[in-house]
Amino acid sequence: MEKTEYKIGEIVSLTPLELSTIFVNMLASTELNKALVCVQGIYKKSEKMYGNGFYYDKLVDMTMTDEVTLKMPHALWKGIDEGCVIKVYGIVEVTKFSDGASMKVAVSRVEKISDAASSLYEEKHRELLEKKDLHGRKNVSEALERILRMGRKPRIALVCSGNSVAWDDFSKGIGNAADRYDVERCIVRFGAPVGLSNKLKKIDADGNYDAIAITRGGGIGLENFDDINVLERLACLSTPFIYGAGHESERLFARRLADEDVPTPMALGRFFRDIVTKVDAGSGGTPGTGAEAMAKEMVLMSDTNKLLSRRLSIIRSTCIVLVFLIVMLIVALILVLR
Repeated sequence: MEKTEYKIGEIVSLTPLELSTIFVNMLASTELNKALVCVQGIYKKSEKMYGNGFYYDKLVDMTMTDEVTLKMPHALWKGIDEGCVIKVYGIVEVTKFSDGASMKVAVSRVEKISDAASSLYEEKHRELLEKKDLHGRKNVSEALERILRMGRKPRIALVCSGNSVAWDDFSKGIGNAADRYDVERCIVRFGAPVGLSNKLKKIDADGNYDAIAITRGGGIGLENFDDINVLERLACLSTPFIYGAGHESERLFARRLADEDVPTPMALGRFFRDIVTKVDAGSGGTPGTGAEAMAKEMVLMSDTNKLLSRRLSIIRSTCIVLVFLIVMLIVALILVLR
């Protein structure tokens, strides 16, 4: 294939798909140089500002097959609406990791092309919801309860990052109920949506799990769950899928594709714990409330404490009688020996 050469300082006009492809080729050849580019696509706007007034937004390819991250200054961000077709100019910034690299465009100028693309997002989201309904929504709670009542540990694929605070929060939430599940940590790097999509595909294809749970903290990078590759995969999962990532206020579209949506990593752990509580108590309540199960458990504990108290009283009385008899026997022996 003939290699295209660009002059220094020349603005290269690309689509998100083309820029991503070039980036992959640059990685393969280790030519990671900053470049001034012009990229056109559909603007996907975030609401959270980071650092010195920047937003990490997305620019989606018109074919909805790929996207790039934009480092958008507030002055430009406030003048552009979600779903517009825009053309951005900026510098490609590459961040290296031990296992790869990521790319974003630091935007310096924006041109609005049209407002027409907003309907493309809505249409794509409708298609994904229809695809999810076609594959069937699962009742995760009932499925896990049924497995627990059979005396088997449900197998859970917990998709999370390594050394994650979210794992600690999940562990606190599930508590002692962790012993009732076979939880396998499936480590991923959430900054690579394609890698995340492929990992979910492999876990689902293995067919070894009763449920897939995704968890991570909130903030920057969470928007990768709404990457089109990830959304396509989530909509087609055969294994029941639980979303338990981010903060409660971060309402991504990915949540709408989940069979069960819980607001935080700790709440995800509590979800599993409450199912165990319900099964053990034989309650007909809903996991998450646990009111009836708790009431039954308190009554059971009270009865148990009363029974233990009665037994201790009997043992104490018996010991007193035995001591008295032993003392009397010793006194009698002393009198006889005299």
